Amino acid sequence: MQRWLTSVASLATVLVATGPGSAADAAVVPALCASIDRNIAHAQNWLEAGDFKSLSQAASGMELLAAVLQSQGDDDTWQEAIERLVAAAMAVRTSAQAEDPAAAGSALMNLAAANTALAKLTPTGQPLPPPKAKLRSLMLLMDGVRGEAKIALIAGNTEKAKNQAHVLSELGRVVSNLRSGERWARLSDEFTAASLAAAKSPSLDAQALRPLLRVVSQRCDACHDIR
Repeated sequence: MQRWLTSVASLATVLVATGPGSAADAAVVPALCASIDRNIAHAQNWLEAGDFKSLSQAASGMELLAAVLQSQGDDDTWQEAIERLVAAAMAVRTSAQAEDPAAAGSALMNLAAANTALAKLTPTGQPLPPPKAKLRSLMLLMDGVRGEAKIALIAGNTEKAKNQAHVLSELGRVVSNLRSGERWARLSDEFTAASLAAAKSPSLDAQALRPLLRVVSQRCDACHDIR
């Protein structure tokens, strides 16, 4: 019961502190870039296995992560770097759809380079609205991120688990664009807030973080129930 009360208190605190129009969190960009890096590694494995369908799905997820990064700021330097990232992710997807291993390998190298360059920057402009997304690509990406968070927690890597929660909080804003309606807006806001509560937890104890991530899963399931 005490852990549940702590989870609810953390969720309420974050919900108040991170309303609409809040400044971008400094931890968000590194978390998103790290997520792209992990997806590049997965994509490389799919390429080596000759699984172009999975490679294409991974590329779609990385395109969405790039779009989320694009929304972090409207300044020219940031947007120019993002354009290179988006173009490279699109090249991975199109080469996968064409089942061209040489082109896919080259595109993955370009994507890794563009992501490394982007990770060195900080957006200085005004945040943009969250991007639109296809339902299937968004759900596959979110499931993957949730899985990575659970694995990190089992391994005792709470920092990685909290980084994944940061990514989920940004994807929660994308979820809000999937449909209109007061109930959907409330559920997507609750999912975003729950993800932020886990991401911003001051504790490095896996046992303390576990109930917070459980709330994230519960909020995710609540959205599935009305999809």
